Amino acid sequence: MSKGRIVLIVIAVLLFIVGGFFIGLFKGVNLVRQGLVDNYPTVRNVIAGSFIEVDSTMEATITKAENPELFELLKGNNPGDSLTVMVPYYGRYGVDMNRYMRVVRDGDFAEVAVSKIIMTYCEIKFQNMLINGQSAAAVIKEGNYPLLRSKMYDLVLPTLSKNKSHMAKAKLNVAKALVFYFEPYKFHLRFFIDNQLQPVPVVPGANKDVDEYINEVFEKK
Repeated sequence: MSKGRIVLIVIAVLLFIVGGFFIGLFKGVNLVRQGLVDNYPTVRNVIAGSFIEVDSTMEATITKAENPELFELLKGNNPGDSLTVMVPYYGRYGVDMNRYMRVVRDGDFAEVAVSKIIMTYCEIKFQNMLINGQSAAAVIKEGNYPLLRSKMYDLVLPTLSKNKSHMAKAKLNVAKALVFYFEPYKFHLRFFIDNQLQPVPVVPGANKDVDEYINEVFEKK
């Protein structure tokens, strides 16, 4: 066998080995990417852990005509038939995890669909409430506290549970978390909330080069 033929055979064998290596590597990477989508518990944990926390105050007007029982509980020595109550609260907003969640792969797209954003937790800080600018502690009687607590939650929850600003921030937080989860593995995200396609946020370090992002910010200034 001639030396030239031997060289050709060696080259062919090397090409076969290298080709097999890259095919195996591609299959391995593809399995990892598919595993990201198929790992339902992890995706669920990413979404569940992406709630936002709100520590704020809500102002409410309580009148004798509209809410007589609560008015009497809080009136104390305040004159008139109307009270201005400052209600400090702690709340969490995130995805309603008690309803559906779908995660599928469509080529280079990871598609995630969840039900809706809700207020998942609320705690009124009764000890810091103000009535007409004065501490509510003096008018909150221990025996009336269970009824007062119930009436106050009935008053504030309908408003807080529909706070558009808090819900928008929660949507953005969940979308960012999913970008961080999928984008490093070259997945593009399609994210649906309550069947509505959401805009994918720019996340420096995930779907946007950090230096490029910084340069764009400075150019805008």
